[in-house]
Amino acid sequence: MKKKLLWILILGLIIISCKQRKTEMKEKIIKTNGIELCTESFGNKKNPAILLVAGATVSMLYWDTEFCQQLSEKGFFVIRYDNRDVGKSTNYEPGSTPYDIVDLTNDAISILDGYKIDKAHFVGISLGGLISQIASIKFADRVNSLTLMSSGPWGDSDPTIPEMDTSILDFHSKAGTVNWTNEDSVVNYLIQGAELMSGKKQFDKQRSEKLIRAEFNRANNYISMFNHAALQGG
Repeated sequence: MKKKLLWILILGLIIISCKQRKTEMKEKIIKTNGIELCTESFGNKKNPAILLVAGATVSMLYWDTEFCQQLSEKGFFVIRYDNRDVGKSTNYEPGSTPYDIVDLTNDAISILDGYKIDKAHFVGISLGGLISQIASIKFADRVNSLTLMSSGPWGDSDPTIPEMDTSILDFHSKAGTVNWTNEDSVVNYLIQGAELMSGKKQFDKQRSEKLIRAEFNRANNYISMFNHAALQGG
């Protein structure tokens, strides 16, 4: 009986170990066109790929690790990454934006090249949605599908698409009063913004604070994120 229980325990540990390896997060730096792009992958590289493209001013951390793991457990190879000027990717002096949105699109394709992936499902939010749209036009053979969130069309606006809520615009008009070099000042401000964005849904303040602090401390130069505000369409 003891021997049987021992084998059951060993088998259980093997299963857990395999599952952990399956969802293991791996960091990889892609070097392309004189810059470095920080990426992380989840799952088996042999599976269909999903490229998660984040919005302006935020890093890959805004694609929750648990979310990426869940996608990988559904049979996908998941990649999230930092755009230029956020996280651990190449950053420029605040006020300097020597690239445009087409360059950011080329970066996304370079990431696929770096992983030797022919094509991927692009999932983009906000600026990431625009990057994904451009990729589907300029590199149609590299895009399996598009999933777009909080993003408008690339080019002339569609008048049927609702504009951003004015309360959000009003809130961000106060950004100039924040000390962006002070962690607590940044956290206090961005938590308010995150709660506003959550609308009437339950807001997890503790989770939001943890994310913002991780974002602040992980960045090569946190305030370089504002270079995205000067981004041109290419």
